[in-house]
Parts: sequence; structure tokens; C-alpha cells
Amino acid sequence: MPKVSEAHRRARREQIATAALRCFARDGIHGATMDRIIAEAGLSAGALYQYFPSKEALVAEVATTATKGFARIVAAEVGREPIEAPLVAVPRLIDALSAYLTQGVADLSRVALQGWAETQRHPDLALAAQANYTVLGDLMKQWLERWRAAGMVAPDLDSQATASVLVSFLIGMLPQRALAADFDPAAYARAMAALISSGP
Repeated sequence: MPKVSEAHRRARREQIATAALRCFARDGIHGATMDRIIAEAGLSAGALYQYFPSKEALVAEVATTATKGFARIVAAEVGREPIEAPLVAVPRLIDALSAYLTQGVADLSRVALQGWAETQRHPDLALAAQANYTVLGDLMKQWLERWRAAGMVAPDLDSQATASVLVSFLIGMLPQRALAADFDPAAYARAMAALISSGP
């Protein structure tokens, strides 16, 4: 039997995870049975279980992939050169995150709400979520300190405490996107920037 390449394995895992995401978005995490995911992926049960032994493993894969993508977009904006004022940079970040959340097969905001509930039942998923909060917090603190050094926010701003608030703004955007029919990302971004900006 020919050896399966690593590229093939990655592609197959992505195929299965994408099918799971579609099912989670359509049926909910609890409503998406493994049989439905297998059918959505167009694979045999044996082929799927070769890569993911349980639905919990699939939930973790989807959640981890999504949160890493979210963090990559934030990191790219935080490291942008030259640094720009919050009133310019924050709306650009929210635009990029909004595009990321909707570019695939389902709105990740809706799946994220269900994923957070699952962290209360699955310790591994909770640890992954905590790690993501830490990454986002560190990025926000770095951003704030760059802004402070450039004179774009108040000089006495507490970067550690304010970073925690900014993480809440970023994460809090997800349930608003999923639940509020009148949610306006552009207005949200402007308000978020105005709250931390020292002015023009």
C-alpha cells in the first residue's frame, strides 16, 4: 500500500473539519451527529475516524483553527508599520476580522457561541480558549504600548488593564454579530477606537 503523504493528510483533515463546520453552523454542535458529518464530508466512517476519533476532537479542531486565524489577523494589524492611530487602525482590524468570520462556509460568530458553551464541558477546549485569550491580551498590550510611545493614547494609560478591555471588545463582537440584527461593525469599530484614543 502506498504511503499517504503529509499533504494528503492535511487536505483530508481540512475536508473533514470543513464538513463539521458546515454541520455545526446548520444543525448546532449538539445536533450535528457524526453520521451527518460523515455524510457531509462524503467519506466512510472508517476514513473519518482515522483522523478524528470523536465529535469532541472535531469541535476542538474547528475551534482551534478558527481562533488561530482570528489571532493571526490581529497580530498582522498590531505589527503593521508604520503604526497608525486607533481611529484608523481599529476600524481596519474590525473590517478584516468581519471578512474572516464570513469568508468560509459559515459565519464563525454563530459557531463560536456554541464553542464557548462547550468549554464548560471539555477541559482541553477550555485550556485552548484560555491560551487564545492570553495571546490576544498580549497582542493588545503590545498595540497599546506602541500607541502610547507614539503619543496616540493617553500617556498614563494602563496597558495591562486596558488590553483586557480590548480583548473583551474583540470577543464581544462575536455574540453581537450572531444575535443583534442591527449590529453595525463600522460603528462598533469607531466607538472602540474613540474609547482608547487621546484624540486627533
